Amino acid sequence: MPANTARGFPYPLGTDPLSQGDDAIHNLASYLDGNVPKYGDAIDPNVVKVYRSLATSIPNGGSATITWDQEVWNPTGMHSTSTNPTRLTAPVAGKYRFDAQVGYTSNATGYRSLAVTQNANPVARSTSQAANGATHVQAVSGEVQMAAGDYLEVVVGQNSGGALNTTTGVDQTSMSMRRIGP
Repeated sequence: MPANTARGFPYPLGTDPLSQGDDAIHNLASYLDGNVPKYGDAIDPNVVKVYRSLATSIPNGGSATITWDQEVWNPTGMHSTSTNPTRLTAPVAGKYRFDAQVGYTSNATGYRSLAVTQNANPVARSTSQAANGATHVQAVSGEVQMAAGDYLEVVVGQNSGGALNTTTGVDQTSMSMRRIGP
């Protein structure tokens, strides 16, 4: 066994003059080494942020799954603009945090809905009434446990009386996903 842990904590086995605390300190140092990132350790590279650069038409009383056509970052290939471009896919199992937002063009009638689905099953949802005919941006966030290959999608709906478009751009209609733990 090394004299020190990766953080430089000494392993005090047999060194405590009162013979108390040796095991507790040793267990704490071992736990920290195995479970807590050290200062300067890299964050998990499994991150992605995408957005929509073109309007998506949402039918009245229906829904549409957002197709992400632009990437802000995608270092591990969690999204493809050509194969399943509606999906953000977990490359490894773990807990993931997601943030999704969708902007809707100005219309004062009806509701707007935004759902995030995991493998086509809803995991987060927001429904709100249209406001004063102003452009409306709706957002939802959450955390989910995912297996490798599981995916998230954004499904939007509305009932304004006619088809309604989403607004575009990374500040209007976007989604991000980040692995935050095992």
